[in-house]
Amino acid sequence: MTGPDEDLRALTVSALRFEAGGRRLVDGIDLRLGPSGITMILGPNGAGKSLFLRLLHGLLRPSSGAVAWGGRPMSDAIRLSQSMVFFNSDVMPELCS
Repeated sequence: MTGPDEDLRALTVSALRFEAGGRRLVDGIDLRLGPSGITMILGPNGAGKSLFLRLLHGLLRPSSGAVAWGGRPMSDAIRLSQSMVFFNSDVMPELCS
């Protein structure tokens, strides 16, 4: 469990890199987000948004670099404390108008 000073909503990404099929798909991302506020990841289809989110939540292992939540490196315990849901606007278009 986390202590009183740890907040797993704070995110730090350092030199994140992901390679697959001989191609570098994510290269050197550094990011720091505090535990409050709203953050959006925007980009065109195929830009790597979903790949980036999968890396952040431990669904994929980076080729190099680090992801830490609340100052703690990604672990099974952190992964189990999170949820990630993809929303398809075709299913409920009234929510996206």
